[in-house]
Amino acid sequence: MKYKLGEKKNEEMNYMAKVFEQEAWNFDVSPDSLTITDTTLSGEAKTELVKLLTDKVNAIKDKCLAGKEEVVPEFPMDSVVPFVGLFYAI
Repeated sequence: MKYKLGEKKNEEMNYMAKVFEQEAWNFDVSPDSLTITDTTLSGEAKTELVKLLTDKVNAIKDKCLAGKEEVVPEFPMDSVVPFVGLFYAI
C-alpha cells in the first residue's frame, strides 16, 4: 500500500486539512519478467502463473483493507514488543 499527502476542504470550519490518501493499487507483473530456474515453462504457463500470483496478492490486499478477517492469526508478539519498547525508549 502506498499513501500520499493530500488536502481536503473542511466545509464546516472552512479550512484545508492535510490528509493521507491511498494511491492507486498497482501490482504489475508481466510473464516476460518472470524467471524460472531448473525447468522451462511455455508462455501460456507463465501467463497462468502470473495470473495466479496477481489474484492471490489482490485477494490478500482486499482482506486486509476490509478488516473483517484475521489475516495474520498468530502475530509474533515476542519479536514485536521489544521493538516497540526500543521505539518509545529512544
